[in-house]
Amino acid sequence: MGIGMASDLGVIGSFALRKRNFDIFDWPSSLADIPQSFTGDGQILALELQPGDRYSHYRLSFTEPYLGSRWYGLTVSGSRDISRRDTWDNSNWGGDVRLNRYFTFERDIFATLAYRYDYVDIGRIDDEAPEDAYDVEGVTRVSALSLGLTVNKYLYDPYAGPYKGYRVWANYEYAGGFLGAHVDQWKAQAGAAYFLPVYEHEDGTRHIVMASGTFGWMETHHNTDEVPIFERFFLGGPHTLRGFRSYGVGPHENGEEIGGTALVHGTVEYTFPLFVNFLRGVTFFDWGQLEGPYRDGGVQKWDNHRLAMSRMRTAAGAGLRISLVPLGMAVPISLYWGEAIDSMPDDRRHSFLFSIGQIAF
Repeated sequence: MGIGMASDLGVIGSFALRKRNFDIFDWPSSLADIPQSFTGDGQILALELQPGDRYSHYRLSFTEPYLGSRWYGLTVSGSRDISRRDTWDNSNWGGDVRLNRYFTFERDIFATLAYRYDYVDIGRIDDEAPEDAYDVEGVTRVSALSLGLTVNKYLYDPYAGPYKGYRVWANYEYAGGFLGAHVDQWKAQAGAAYFLPVYEHEDGTRHIVMASGTFGWMETHHNTDEVPIFERFFLGGPHTLRGFRSYGVGPHENGEEIGGTALVHGTVEYTFPLFVNFLRGVTFFDWGQLEGPYRDGGVQKWDNHRLAMSRMRTAAGAGLRISLVPLGMAVPISLYWGEAIDSMPDDRRHSFLFSIGQIAF
């Protein structure tokens, strides 16, 4: 459980419940049997509730880690996300099914075949909202199939996270076309991270250097003019480019971020223990660039090839990470103070940022 406050987003709460030895077929035989039921088969049931003033996330997932054998795993989930932007709202009901195929006994190399179906409702559009929000006002359905490959060759500590080794991943997603629904697009992403322990104390706590990079690209197909605003890449915030507000990096229209179709970002980060093992200090240098739609004479145009060093954003800063594992906190709380070094005129800077798990402010 956790709670926090951000100057521009108000209060955010976080509650996570994870049962790692779930059994979907162990139904209770009586009311008195309920506390001992649904237990014993090694399945995972997870519930996430993260309500907030500007962003809320709710998710329920079921995982069968050994589907017939140790070489396959299945996850089924449903989610509800509500995002209140400055001039428009994005409300999303979604569900997905993911099948993993593992290639090693340690399960550190695997391929993923996934299908998602989203029901997106764009509403509360103000007069100042970008035209891209007006273009998708109302309900839009997304049907997408994806294929990914992940290599996780790193060692992990519950307080420090990954501390030695590397991670490489790539994913391709195809939406619309023969899958139906309203959105016709494809999206490719790839990334890598390297973890290096540079010093270890007698108590086993470590100083760690991490370097990572991510690249993303998307385009439309079947003569579709543009990628809808809710499907685009966004950049900024504590999980991508600190020193900028979440989603705060351009392109912009009427001062509002409209996302992009080409993305590159990375970070170099140094973390170290502070007093107790669940409290760590962080220093970082982040960089990134986002490009895509722009308007020329009132006509929207797309040019992914506009990625250029002249528009690269950079930021540096420091912060704290808190991982209260003994108290049941499933994911860490992060607090950062970052300053933008290079930015564009319309970018929205934001020095203090925090996150609870994957929810960023």
